[in-house]
Amino acid sequence: MKDDSTSSESITTVPRRNGQRIVSGGSVSGDAYAPAIVTAGTRSTGATRLQPIRRMRSRSQSRELVPRVKHACSAFFGTCLDNLDRALDHHGDFILRSNAIEQVKDTLSELWRVRSHREEQFGEVINMLQAVFAGRTIVDFTTDKIHCLRSVFSRLHENSFVDDDMANEITVELLNGGIDVFRELE
Repeated sequence: MKDDSTSSESITTVPRRNGQRIVSGGSVSGDAYAPAIVTAGTRSTGATRLQPIRRMRSRSQSRELVPRVKHACSAFFGTCLDNLDRALDHHGDFILRSNAIEQVKDTLSELWRVRSHREEQFGEVINMLQAVFAGRTIVDFTTDKIHCLRSVFSRLHENSFVDDDMANEITVELLNGGIDVFRELE
């Protein structure tokens, strides 16, 4: 009998007549029977390297931004900023302020149409912004809330790419501005 020792595991081999060896002993985790199975014991000792089953892509690397889509989004965000400025300028005129907010909603619908050409987080942010406006009247949008929305749209206008961090920061900014993005729609 021959004793082939590796670290803390002991495997004993016995020669056979036809040249094959019989392995006896082995590890407690059953490596002699199923060497490809990764167990807690082999992971903790570093005996095996974990291999990913498939290559994982980051969600934010899903698409290359086409220049015309980038330009369209920039124009739409610029339109939203102009309409929010109009809403702020006409804080005393209910009709003009309401029209400006309605035009922001319409522009968000246009942004929703181009979401398939953008990263997934872009669609999530646009969807969240549409939900902010859904079921709310002009009375719900105080001057402070419009300033908060303007800040968010300005940020989206300046940045051509929306990743998870930016989406989270926008959500926090809206919540801090008094806009409940998690409210249930009626």
